[in-house]
Amino acid sequence: MSRQNWTDVNGIKLNNEVLASLQAQGLVIVMGEDGYPWVAYLPRVCPSCDITHCGHPRPPRRWMWLHHFAWDFYAARGLRPERKEGDVIHHQRGDKLDARIKRLGRGNPTSHARAHNAKKRLHSPRERHDLGGLRYRPPQPARVVDRPELVGLPAPVAKPPSRVPTFRERVLGVEWKLAKRVETLWGEMKGLDSGEFIPRTTAKSQWRDSKTRKLGLKMPRYCCTEGEAAFVLLLIRHGFDLERVAQDVGEPVELLAPLYQRPSVNVALQRWREHRRLPAFAPMTWQERKP
Repeated sequence: MSRQNWTDVNGIKLNNEVLASLQAQGLVIVMGEDGYPWVAYLPRVCPSCDITHCGHPRPPRRWMWLHHFAWDFYAARGLRPERKEGDVIHHQRGDKLDARIKRLGRGNPTSHARAHNAKKRLHSPRERHDLGGLRYRPPQPARVVDRPELVGLPAPVAKPPSRVPTFRERVLGVEWKLAKRVETLWGEMKGLDSGEFIPRTTAKSQWRDSKTRKLGLKMPRYCCTEGEAAFVLLLIRHGFDLERVAQDVGEPVELLAPLYQRPSVNVALQRWREHRRLPAFAPMTWQERKP
C-alpha cells in the first residue's frame, strides 16, 4: 500500500514536504477573512515593547496564501512551472482548504473566471455555494404577513402606464385627421382649379439612369397623399397662414410644420402659384403609414 503523502492540519490538507518546510522556517498557518489559509510568521520584535526577548504574546503576521506557498515550493524544485506576475493559482476542486499540489492549477484570470463560471452552470445550488466545506445555507423563505382584514377583497390590478406617442406618430395622426376632410375641401374648392397644362420638368428616364442609381438617388413622390392635399387646400383657403390652418384643424403648429418640408407639398404649392392648379392626391402607401 502507498503511504499517504499529505496531512490534515485542523481541516487544511497539505503535503508533508510543504508542512516540513513551514516548520523548518518557523512559519504558521492562519485563517484569513476571505476564507483562505495564509502563511504567517511571528515577528522577532515585540510590537508592545520593541524588544526581541520578552514574554508578551506576538500575533502572527500574514505573508502569503498557503496555496501560493505550496506552488512556489514545488516550482523551486522544478516540479511545477514558475508562478509569474498576474498568474492565478486555482483550486481545481473548489475547496479553499485543500492546498495539496495535485489539487492546484496555474492559469490567467480569464481562465480562472471561466472555470468558476463553468462550475456555476454545471453543479447544483448546494455544490455551487459550498465554500470549502462550510455548511450550505439555502435562501430563507419570504416573511409571511397575516392581514385578516384583506381576506375576501379583490386584489388591485396594476395598470401599466400608457405609452406616450412619438412625435412622428403625432404628425401621422394629424395627417390622418386631414385626410378625412380632403373630399369636402376638394368639393368646395374645385372651382379654383384653372386646368392649365403643367410642363414636365424631369423625365422619369433620368431617374432610372444607372449613374443616378449609383448615387443612391430615388425619384421623389410628387403626388400628395390625402392628408397632404387637404393641408395644401387649407393653406390656399387661409392665405398660406399656418396659424390659421392650425386653428382650423385644431392641432398645434409644430405638428403641421413638418408637412411643409415634404417635396410633394412644395411641388403642389409651386404649381398653385405658377399655374393655379389644385394638388393631385392618392392614398398613402403602406410604407408611409408606418409610424
